[in-house]
Amino acid sequence: MRIVVVSLPTDPYAKLGTADTGGMNLLVRQQAQGLAALGHEVEIWTRRSDPDQPAESEPFLGVILRRLPAGPPEPVGRAEALRWVDEFTDAMRTQYPADLVHAHSWLSGLAALPVARIWDVPLVVSFHVLAAANAGAALSLGEPPESSRRGPAERLLAHRARVVVALSRAEADLVTQRLGVPPAQVRVVRPGVDSALFHPVEPRHPGAPGAPRLLADRYLLWAGRIDPAKGADLAVAALAAIPPQRRPNLVLLGSVPPEYEDYADTLAATISGLQLRDRVIRLGPQSKEAFARLMREAALLLVPSWTDTSGLAALEAAASGVPVVGSRVGGLVETVLDRVTGVLIGSRDRDVWAGEIDRLLTDEVLRWQLGQQARAHALGYTWRHCAEALNRVYAEACHTEATAPATPTDYPEDRSDAAG
Repeated sequence: MRIVVVSLPTDPYAKLGTADTGGMNLLVRQQAQGLAALGHEVEIWTRRSDPDQPAESEPFLGVILRRLPAGPPEPVGRAEALRWVDEFTDAMRTQYPADLVHAHSWLSGLAALPVARIWDVPLVVSFHVLAAANAGAALSLGEPPESSRRGPAERLLAHRARVVVALSRAEADLVTQRLGVPPAQVRVVRPGVDSALFHPVEPRHPGAPGAPRLLADRYLLWAGRIDPAKGADLAVAALAAIPPQRRPNLVLLGSVPPEYEDYADTLAATISGLQLRDRVIRLGPQSKEAFARLMREAALLLVPSWTDTSGLAALEAAASGVPVVGSRVGGLVETVLDRVTGVLIGSRDRDVWAGEIDRLLTDEVLRWQLGQQARAHALGYTWRHCAEALNRVYAEACHTEATAPATPTDYPEDRSDAAG
């Protein structure tokens, strides 16, 4: 099958952790690589954002990446990318037709819908985050106003798509309840995790020499784009509420998208005002190996997001044997087993968060137990299973038989250098 994957606003092979990359980038490329391993011809189409980028490349065997012209060849925020949807559609029309189109995000769906109609092929849509699910992130914290087109566009795409692929049961319920899509039109394809890359700290006998830690002191880890929906401000506030004598460091790992610079400035001022500048460590994008190491050496991963569709970072923490303290929202409810692999909190009260974090930091036995159980849980989530499930969805959408799964040794995990 010839499959075109559309990711208009962000290049799936861009370095993770930079301004506008994250879980969607990782998921799109891992799915593409898995589908290629199953024998499909896969092309990813994204907007060209750098004049020095090649128009075409093969970042992975069997996966062609095409960067199509639409707007200026420079990075733009997702809100601004809406201006170039029609140009992207025009560029898509010049390409060779596919058997199926899978659009990731509502912007990609808007661009792909007319082309899928012209080609008379199934359109599959993954929203990743619905506008309705992200409404809690306060605009006063720097979140730019949402386009008035987004809500109607999501509803249109959900009803015009042959299949809507959700990343969790929580997202599937949102699609059916908020957008009125029949449950039979929605399929859940859960993400995976590279459990070889993300693994616990190697056990060593006390006093035995080992590789030096990236950071000398114990720390809490927060990872993601610096934007209000990810809740870095709550992580900082909770840190301030932990008694000073037991207060750990907090590592904030991620870059600032252009549209969230005001929020980042406010966050920096908050850190300074709470006298936490010696406790909060800001790190930029990392190599995939460094990111995995930062993850497994952390005491806890904090995920105070307003919404989290896939729970990808939580899965990476689980595979690393690191418990998660996260919001009781979206896909986190499925990837984090409350009081078994981590703790889920249904409040945004900083004292509630501080209490749970402090309790886990002071109870090393409990934290170790949660980490062990988290690792066992994460081993059930593989990119191989993700690709095979998506393969079945595509076959159903095209009314064909699914491609036979590859053998375990044939299935590729992501080994590119672009990670963070």
